[in-house]
Amino acid sequence: MPPDRPAIMGKEEIRRLSQEYAASFEEQCSVAFDEVETAGHWGFARAMVTGRRTSKVGGEVENVSLKNLWIFKRQSDGKWKFWRIMFNGAMPLGRS
Repeated sequence: MPPDRPAIMGKEEIRRLSQEYAASFEEQCSVAFDEVETAGHWGFARAMVTGRRTSKVGGEVENVSLKNLWIFKRQSDGKWKFWRIMFNGAMPLGRS
């Protein structure tokens, strides 16, 4: 659930938007986990993603600082998969 946009639903839509983003930006970011918990087949993580992204078209560089809440569900094969992803900016994009 990205900020200021409708929720993104379905694998194909997520794949399409991810490919579109990867074609538009090069990222140099790191993840710092604030909290990770599990309960049965459910888990969640709160994390900060910080760094920079560079436009592949114009070369503009923007600072990235995002607060994230990731919800996971354990699958029948034991693997954990993202079930929901929510994020918003810790500060407006491009500002330090």
